[in-house]
Amino acid sequence: MKEKSSRLENTLRMRAWRDKKGGLKPPTPPRDPSVLEHWVEKWRQSMAERGTTHATLVTQTDHARHFTRWCHAKGYRDPAWISTGLVQAWLADIECIMTRWGTPLSRASLDGRIGCVRRFLGFLCEYRAIPANPLALRRGRSRSTRPLPVVLDEQTTVELIEAPDTSGPVGVRDRAMLEVLYSTGMRRCELATLRVGDLRMDCKTVLVTEGKGGKSRMVPLGPQARLWLKRYIGNVRGLLAGKDPSCDALFLTGYGEGFSVGYVGHLVRRYLDAIGMPSRGGCHLLRHACATHMLDHGADLRVIQELLGHTRLDTTAIYTHVSNERLYKIHAECHPRGHAVGPCDPEDGQVTVSGSVEIRQGAGALVLDNGKRAV
Repeated sequence: MKEKSSRLENTLRMRAWRDKKGGLKPPTPPRDPSVLEHWVEKWRQSMAERGTTHATLVTQTDHARHFTRWCHAKGYRDPAWISTGLVQAWLADIECIMTRWGTPLSRASLDGRIGCVRRFLGFLCEYRAIPANPLALRRGRSRSTRPLPVVLDEQTTVELIEAPDTSGPVGVRDRAMLEVLYSTGMRRCELATLRVGDLRMDCKTVLVTEGKGGKSRMVPLGPQARLWLKRYIGNVRGLLAGKDPSCDALFLTGYGEGFSVGYVGHLVRRYLDAIGMPSRGGCHLLRHACATHMLDHGADLRVIQELLGHTRLDTTAIYTHVSNERLYKIHAECHPRGHAVGPCDPEDGQVTVSGSVEIRQGAGALVLDNGKRAV
């Protein structure tokens, strides 16, 4: 408890020091952009006019700017200089990018980057800035070839959720966040953008307004999630908000501000490390666990699709890894030949079936009990 209290006290002191110095530092002014980066900005404006969500705009333009800065470093500053050979060199370079864990980027991450640049080059081609799109025929992996996600078992999930030290205010907040993530299966960006007004405690639901693709949905809150939310809102949130309660974010940091998406993932990853879980990932492990455990306990796939906010049912099928035990049980219960009809021992070469017919495996032939050779 002393450690948790000291963390909060240090954060409050840092907040007071920052406010005394005049608040947050102003953002770094942008450097002089190249012609290619002017096209990236035009592409971003075009997507914004079509109603693209803020998160998608940030991701798409970041990957496009990574490409344009790579071109700038190679001496190519105008879209007219983009060629198939240049794009092939860029593809070879991004294969060598390493993550912070020292491992290469996953195939899904590479496909995401390539897809963003392909759409950007398509925009240039549409406005006749380049004669053709070198990535027009490049496509990522199909959904059927994507690996199944890592899924925490129910016991490990409980250990993760109960990892925070709830004797202090920070632990109560963290426990409430983990309970909400597991109960609703929401994404980390959806949790970070939750507002106090999104809670519907009387209806036992929460409104997700910043879903993927800008879609909203209502998801249920389990009893444990509601319990810890009430404890957090009643005893902790006011302490974290301090003297300026203007921030309406549901979950607050020690600075009285809403969580960033990255910090939500860092928080969950810290508790995964605390319980000795080496698997990569953070919030999405709880999302997978929520969907898979509901499926294991008999939930319909379309209910899980609605809960997770998926547009396509095959996306839900990829996210929800069916356990082998449940698959075998369903096969045994539902398949016409799934029920055992008698003892079977392949080593003694003899199988007893219903009725009075016995089949013995002889030398090179099957012989019935009446002496006739089986055809």
